[in-house]
Amino acid sequence: MLLRQSLFSTLFPAELPGVRPAGIESGSKRRFVRAQSGCLVCTHPVGFQTALHPRNDMPGIAGFADYGSAVGSRGVLSKMAEALKDRRDYQVKLHEGAGFGLAKVTSGVPPIEQPVWNEDGNLCLVMEGEIFNVEEIRDLLARRGHRLGQAHATELILRLYEELGNDFVTPLNGSFVIAIWNARARQLVVVNDHLGLHPVYFTRTKNRFLFASGVRSLLTDPDVDRTLDPVAAAQMLTFEYPLGDRTLIRSVALLPPASILTLTADRMDIRSYWTLEFSDLSVVRSEESYLEELYHLLRQAVHRQKHPAESGILLSGGLDSRILLGLLTEDGPGALQSFTFGITGCSDARMAGQLARVAGTPHHFHELKPDYLLKVAEFGVRVTDGFESVVHMHALANLDRQARIVPVLYKGYLGDALMGGHLWLGLWGGYSEEDQARLFFDRAAVLFKEAEHKDLFSERVYKEVNGAAFESFREALNESHAGMVANRFNHFDLRQRQRRFILNGLELVRSRVVVRAPFCDKDLVNFMLTVPLGLRLNRRLITEILIRRFPKLSKVPCTTTGFPLVPCAQDLLMRINLQLRWRLRAAGLKWVKPPRSAPYANYALWFRTSLKDWAESILLDPRTLDRGYFNPEYVRRLVSRHMAGEDHSGKLGVLISLELWHRRFLDGRPEEARSPSPLSVALTES
Repeated sequence: MLLRQSLFSTLFPAELPGVRPAGIESGSKRRFVRAQSGCLVCTHPVGFQTALHPRNDMPGIAGFADYGSAVGSRGVLSKMAEALKDRRDYQVKLHEGAGFGLAKVTSGVPPIEQPVWNEDGNLCLVMEGEIFNVEEIRDLLARRGHRLGQAHATELILRLYEELGNDFVTPLNGSFVIAIWNARARQLVVVNDHLGLHPVYFTRTKNRFLFASGVRSLLTDPDVDRTLDPVAAAQMLTFEYPLGDRTLIRSVALLPPASILTLTADRMDIRSYWTLEFSDLSVVRSEESYLEELYHLLRQAVHRQKHPAESGILLSGGLDSRILLGLLTEDGPGALQSFTFGITGCSDARMAGQLARVAGTPHHFHELKPDYLLKVAEFGVRVTDGFESVVHMHALANLDRQARIVPVLYKGYLGDALMGGHLWLGLWGGYSEEDQARLFFDRAAVLFKEAEHKDLFSERVYKEVNGAAFESFREALNESHAGMVANRFNHFDLRQRQRRFILNGLELVRSRVVVRAPFCDKDLVNFMLTVPLGLRLNRRLITEILIRRFPKLSKVPCTTTGFPLVPCAQDLLMRINLQLRWRLRAAGLKWVKPPRSAPYANYALWFRTSLKDWAESILLDPRTLDRGYFNPEYVRRLVSRHMAGEDHSGKLGVLISLELWHRRFLDGRPEEARSPSPLSVALTES
């Protein structure tokens, strides 16, 4: 865990008041009674039962506990909630008592009655998120003597809390964040799922402990220290994402995955209830048995998350979305539709179109326009709290069109990393810890290398960040206690790159539709942590399942190789075409185009053409150059070199995101963070 002890001591005082919220505006009118003494909040969209219609927004939560301050606080809570309203038609519900407050932001669809209280009014629950093993929880409680009838999932979780206390989260399998206020114990409990799929941030001011599902919410409190964390910025400029639990604000931290955070009057504690660790030792069993169990768990994960009505899948030419497509359409396409975006004629568009025809799903291709960032960049920076580079915001380009067609989208998030797609043969070597760190660091540092930091940063900032990217990388790598080099790398990939970088893409899509990621199923992840390294290399197991179970999908070319997974007529024709092109060019016919993959985006070109004026107006603006973070002359040279033909689009993308975030949330007054971006207004009006 990369949460620094110094940060912990800064964020959390010796004592917190045990106070109960009052003025609760709504509650369950069925099995539970209205109360004035406690509250639970869970963040992010979707109800807990498949019979519910998921909502099409990404609402959030915010809350605080006072440190004995006599200053009124309702205004603070209201501002925090308003900052999470990325659409003006969102509804805000405030629950506040003396020294304590909770706020929930929601579209109001579906109109689920919350909060829900236990029978003696001691516990209160307000939920958003998804639990995918509801029936298993129901069975567990029934075995313990509970008479549940048709109890809603919110009641089941509250009963589970009464049975297991703070460990109630351990048997849950889903995608969620939950915060419980227990009036009798005067205790606040905040928990999240095993992978931390829904970010929640927290901080401390001189008067309060605050938490929210967006950093932008915390920044509305004028007492929050808004000092930029230069190490987090250096990490983003090196890897494209911050490491561990850092944010761009020094005083704000991200709740680690699989956490139980408890606050009482005299202490704060964060402990983990689940461990992400690949096993160095494997059980002796056949490859066939691994294949059978993996196939069963994949089907189970998809069945748990399958939406009974209209839904869609974001389809590419890769393997992750392909196997989800196969699993979702094993009994026919039903109400499933498929979507692909990109440059017209790109490889993903061609391959996804073929996959959709094989599976029988209505397919939608949406062109990625070169100038789409002019409309969505500021909104994307807002939704991701500045953590996403503008060159990775392509999901926003046509998201509104997709949301008008389906309320739920499936994504192959985590599949590639979990199944071994990022492993390579060089990981089989025996390296010292120092060599491991250097080997991985050189691969992970995809933007500014360490040697460039001295030229990039101002002299003042460089003194703070010199060597910090590598040292923090080594610290993150050492979170794994595995002995095998490949397992340590795989751990870093899942814990850092997937959670802090790839997950931002889900946050963007969640801004308009519900996202379901079956590869994140807890049982599936637990199984993959035990699979021998050799069966994970090159995605051996998942590829074999595709070939055996979905042979027609296996005959469609994939983006990793450009060829089908199995020999077939199309494979033969493609290889003949490849050889013919090379031989003709070798014979001097240079007008014959070489074989190549067509990308779905071309930011290198777009920054020189459609986005040139926009990029230069941000990066070369005196406001950007005079902040004192970077060497102005180096930034000018970098922009000039890119416009002259070099490809620095990745570096420019992160610099643009950081600047847009700074202007939005640090330059203005704290309350300016509350106003929705122009795009959110347009979406509301549409």
